[in-house]
Amino acid sequence: MPEILSIKVNCRVKYLYSFFISIILFGCSLTHPGAQYRKLSLEEKKQVDTLLLSALDHEALYTLLDTIKPISSVKMVRYPIAPDNAHQLGTVSPIKNLQQVDSLDRYYLLSNKLSGSKVEFVMIPYKAADKENRNVQLYVVRKAILQKIIAEKADFFGQFGITKNTPAHGVISIIEHAHAYNRWRGYGYLFGYPDHAVDFFVRAGITQDSTGKFVERKFFSMPVFAGTKGYFTYALPENYMPNSIDSAIYQQVNTKLKKYKQDREKWVGKNKMKTRKILREIERNK
Repeated sequence: MPEILSIKVNCRVKYLYSFFISIILFGCSLTHPGAQYRKLSLEEKKQVDTLLLSALDHEALYTLLDTIKPISSVKMVRYPIAPDNAHQLGTVSPIKNLQQVDSLDRYYLLSNKLSGSKVEFVMIPYKAADKENRNVQLYVVRKAILQKIIAEKADFFGQFGITKNTPAHGVISIIEHAHAYNRWRGYGYLFGYPDHAVDFFVRAGITQDSTGKFVERKFFSMPVFAGTKGYFTYALPENYMPNSIDSAIYQQVNTKLKKYKQDREKWVGKNKMKTRKILREIERNK
């Protein structure tokens, strides 16, 4: 092939390559949380900023910017939308204030906008409800880690028809509606608690139900930015001494928290939060 023709062909190939790459990148940018955030209204951005910062300051840090927890709770919202128990089951129980539904719908919308290829935000209504109110929990899910724990615990999750390719909202909804003992075990695995802690909690619940006596326990707490206790916490036997697994989790948590404290000073200013930068960092995390 003559040199001049070779140059023209190579240029054409490079041009086509660049063209297709630009299309791919453009398509990705349309669905990337950072691009979605840019399109939100000022009010929606403020709501997202508040949600995201609260999540990072609490245990969701270890889902958003680490792989310690497959899922984490972000926010629970409570609405007077549950059916009145006085109504017969199967009949329509009108909601007194439809604005409550609209308010809830905004959380669903923003959850979709915040979700990306690595992390997904899902809203799951609790099964239990009182006479008028229902709690709806916003979770954040690290998709790859959720798939990993489901594959590792296939003997448990498989009995519900859950596989590693079951959508996150389906996984959580199924576990939410499972029998109490399976619900506790399922959430224990999903929240990233070690096996020995999950086993103890389930056994303690079964014992209490059968004997009526509370099983004494102590709590192993991992620190978050907002505090040192009461957030990423699991129960252990009263006389239990933390083992190497507990210590490894604690060490990983402390390493991530130290890094977050440094990054937080750069991400959160007095009047502005670098939300798009944070969203990019979340997507980069493996």
